[in-house]
Amino acid sequence: MQKIKFVKIPNSVFFNLDLSIGAKLLFPLIYFLDKKKNCFASNRFFAGILQVSIRNITRYIDELERAGLIEVDVFRYKDRKKPVKSRRKIKTIIDVDYKFVKVPMFVLQDQLILTNNQKLLLLYILRFRNGCSINTERIAGLFDLNIEVVRRNIKELLHLRILHKTESNRLLRGENFKNYERLIHEKIRKKEFVKATVNGKNYWKERTDRISTEHSCSSTTGHE
Repeated sequence: MQKIKFVKIPNSVFFNLDLSIGAKLLFPLIYFLDKKKNCFASNRFFAGILQVSIRNITRYIDELERAGLIEVDVFRYKDRKKPVKSRRKIKTIIDVDYKFVKVPMFVLQDQLILTNNQKLLLLYILRFRNGCSINTERIAGLFDLNIEVVRRNIKELLHLRILHKTESNRLLRGENFKNYERLIHEKIRKKEFVKATVNGKNYWKERTDRISTEHSCSSTTGHE
């Protein structure tokens, strides 16, 4: 999966208010594996890519199955070492037509730096090549989110330099992901990120002590 640059989420899945963001992000992985050959991937495999718990993956798969987007088939077979083994096969029921959202793998594998809400907003804004109108009420309505949550997450994406405003300040555009990757390596070099372990693998996340120190410094400056 590391060599894959993009996967696709159909619009019917991306804008489905009955699905959690995690389920929306999992669907394109299942679709890609199913169409390439067959999807026999385990929950541990998906958890390693999305960097979430195995329990969450189980919940996302149940959501997708209840929504009629996938079929899960568990079958048994004989093996030399063990008499009977069980294996799971997941098949996507719907096809990805020309109306889809392109999802960079770098976004999916970045759980510790971006929240799921930030990923959802980022993917929505990236759909617009010439820039996305800054209409927080409309965006909040599309995804059933609180307006303040949308504003806060867009502000954070601007702060991380993943998004930028056009000269007119009326449109949002996504930055090149290579620039974002370069930014993360810079933060690692400056020791602004620390290692965290999820599912036995090491990842980088922002230091909470550095954030709290910055807040305390800014509040002190404000009192002065």
